[in-house]
Amino acid sequence: MSRSAHRKQPGHLMSLEAMENPCPRCGRSCPCQCPVRESCPLQGRQVAVIGGLDRLEKNYTEVIEQMGGSCMCHTGKVRSGARRLRQMVSKSDLVVFLTPINSHAALNVVKKQCKLCSTPFCPLNCTSPAALESHLKKLSQAPRRAARPSAGSGGRC
Repeated sequence: MSRSAHRKQPGHLMSLEAMENPCPRCGRSCPCQCPVRESCPLQGRQVAVIGGLDRLEKNYTEVIEQMGGSCMCHTGKVRSGARRLRQMVSKSDLVVFLTPINSHAALNVVKKQCKLCSTPFCPLNCTSPAALESHLKKLSQAPRRAARPSAGSGGRC
């Protein structure tokens, strides 16, 4: 999250100390708004959010960035092909699949790609950004996945 994004949030003032002292975990100079800055829950992980409501995509992204991660969102629609969905899963450290608004076709594609790439798959039966935040806090204790295979591995992961 950029410094300008902080200004858009009502009631949030960035202290001089926060700007000068980056978070020891993620190295950023204050996008991490964890209650205790020493422990960013997501620690720079790339999180894919599949499904949910289009109008909440911005909120999903804000929640993940405030927890020290980066977010990619996908609607879960696979009518025109699932290539983009598979690529997103391959680039992610964690996949959150919002089950209330999603297709069975997307579920099959995502689960298969997660298994192929050894990416943690986390279904969530709610579209609320608050539920996403709570779920991610619980999952943040999970170990990070191993380094990704090299780009020459056939493009599968």
